[in-house]
Amino acid sequence: MRWSFLVMLFACDPGWELVAHVVDDTGAPIEGAALSMQSCAAVDGNDPEPSQAHITDAAGSAWLGDLGTQFPPCDFTVAKGGFESFSSSFSDLCGGKLDDCYPVRTIPVVLSGAL
Repeated sequence: MRWSFLVMLFACDPGWELVAHVVDDTGAPIEGAALSMQSCAAVDGNDPEPSQAHITDAAGSAWLGDLGTQFPPCDFTVAKGGFESFSSSFSDLCGGKLDDCYPVRTIPVVLSGAL
């Protein structure tokens, strides 16, 4: 009983998540692209969010996420050799208002033509 309570307690922790669906100019999924988070700023005297990176699967999907009630003040990039990279920030994603932004998003990313 005690363990099930602890599992339920931790299962309810709030978290943020960004899922990117990465495709090329023709709409075909891009496998093996890197979705990475970097340039994170410290907030309220806390250490900056650690960098993350994940690779897209065969469907072109990758995610970033962690515990927290809002997106961190970080930049993110999608890149793969032979394509122009895509860069943005969670602040841009939220219209400049991280504290007033639903912290679960799925975004389409089109990586333009082979270089």
